[in-house]
Amino acid sequence: MGKCISYYLGANTGKGFVSAFEGFIRRPEVKFVYVLKGGPGCGKSSFIRNIALALQDIGCYAEYILCSADPDSLDGVFFPYLGVAYLDGTAPHVLEPSLAEAKGNYVNLGTFCDTERMAKISEEAARLIGEYKNSYANAYERLGAACAIKASVRNESLNADISKRLEERASSAARREIKRLSGPGGQKDVFLDSFGSQGFVSEWQTAAASASRILLADNELGYADHYLSFILAEALSRGASVTVCRDALFPSRIAHLLIPEHSLAVLSETKDSPCPLEGVRRVRLDCLISGSAVNRSESRSDAKLVRSLLTSAQKYFRRAKEYHDELEYIINPYVDFGGVYTLSDAHAALLKEKFKEKVR
Repeated sequence: MGKCISYYLGANTGKGFVSAFEGFIRRPEVKFVYVLKGGPGCGKSSFIRNIALALQDIGCYAEYILCSADPDSLDGVFFPYLGVAYLDGTAPHVLEPSLAEAKGNYVNLGTFCDTERMAKISEEAARLIGEYKNSYANAYERLGAACAIKASVRNESLNADISKRLEERASSAARREIKRLSGPGGQKDVFLDSFGSQGFVSEWQTAAASASRILLADNELGYADHYLSFILAEALSRGASVTVCRDALFPSRIAHLLIPEHSLAVLSETKDSPCPLEGVRRVRLDCLISGSAVNRSESRSDAKLVRSLLTSAQKYFRRAKEYHDELEYIINPYVDFGGVYTLSDAHAALLKEKFKEKVR
């Protein structure tokens, strides 16, 4: 049923955390959503992963939704064949299930926490939460400064002539790569990249699983968004269904496009997040800039400052993760993980039966 893929529904951006969770649960293919509640360390990610692996073992295709702060942790999983999703509904992406429409329900893992015994660690937990929040504030301050400089550099060099040439290249690529389809087309938004405790992390294998043909544009100057926006407009006008992968630092911009109906991916890369995929066709965008369009010395100075700010932001994200890990460590002894896994196994068993019925 295809290779399982992974992506993000949230991003740490220059303006703080940005969520795409609400848009996800409104998709027509998402029929039912289980929203997980419970504090840190109560087993939400483990609950989700246990179900995902159980379904994957019997051949059910799954889409893993990774945590932007820690890509090794899960914020959710979606089974398109069943239309069922499990999502972490706690901050910073608070969600409520559509109970009135019978399209969702809660899974409260807080019931497996011994809150009375946890009272003895309340002061230490409060301290760690405070340190965690302070670290995030420091990270966002530096990330915001880095993004402001990157935006300024792009705005200085992106003139009408370059914009026109980007449109011409995009139109040429779209005519060559995207045939007209009879369907209405449409788009859905995710993040393929994240920036957090591990620095820049990109789910390149998701693109590889979605496409046999890959165009790769350089994006050091931030021009890829213009190029990809023109291709997106052409693809939609030709009836294609497109997964729009937003820029992890500038979510109003596009970083990648996945067009499975044409087995096509149009990706972008930077020095901070180079694409390791082989067999790609490169699209040189940064060479469109003329020598006089930007002061090379200033550009190198700006790049050095941005790199320093991003390094500092990553340090604070990493520190926040350390505080969060410590918080989970002191909470874990008061959590009934046997109960968490028993409930998770029960959910997995029901989904297995539904899957087997559909494939008979």
